[in-house]
Amino acid sequence: MGLFNHFKNKNNIKSYFNQADRFMEYGDYKEALRCYNQILELIPENSTALYNKAWLLSELGSFNESLECYDKFLELKPKDSDGWLNRGNTLNLLGRFDEALRSFDKALKISPFCDYAWLSKGLSYKELGMFDEALTIDPSNSNVLHAKALIFDRLKMFDEALEYYDKFLRLDPDNIGGWNNKCTILGKMGNFNEALNCFDKALILDPNDGSLY
Repeated sequence: MGLFNHFKNKNNIKSYFNQADRFMEYGDYKEALRCYNQILELIPENSTALYNKAWLLSELGSFNESLECYDKFLELKPKDSDGWLNRGNTLNLLGRFDEALRSFDKALKISPFCDYAWLSKGLSYKELGMFDEALTIDPSNSNVLHAKALIFDRLKMFDEALEYYDKFLRLDPDNIGGWNNKCTILGKMGNFNEALNCFDKALILDPNDGSLY
């Protein structure tokens, strides 16, 4: 009987995941959430279901519940950079920017070149009004310079973004992500020769980086 229930639960879980995928494709987040709840009733520590439930709750505006799910997920997967990133984004949405920064730092410790984590960290700094203060206290703070460059890029303020990438790369000239991002901005500005030079520098630093091709 136990073996029968095991296979029955396994089939049910697979079915619920498939249903959730379809509901996600159709944008029916509430029904997708119902499927993940069914999975978690059967296996409370299913990390995939917890992660997806957390994301859905955030999309549906239930930020505190989302945060609880991310916390449970990260107890199971403490080295998942996406989990820390999305936890930080949820904290940003709750206005808890100091806590969000700590989550982004954990994400960046695991994935140092994650642009989304740098961007989200920059947004936290912006909300806290800490950019200029941080730069005044430590003008060689490469993390802040990188975050500010990403913010200006997102705002399509490319001249300002380029200025901060130049400052950032003077401090960290071997940062492939910085050269790659500067290349992208120069391309958006139509400066293709300069963009190619940046691409070449990134390629010299790591000729095996598939993201450069």
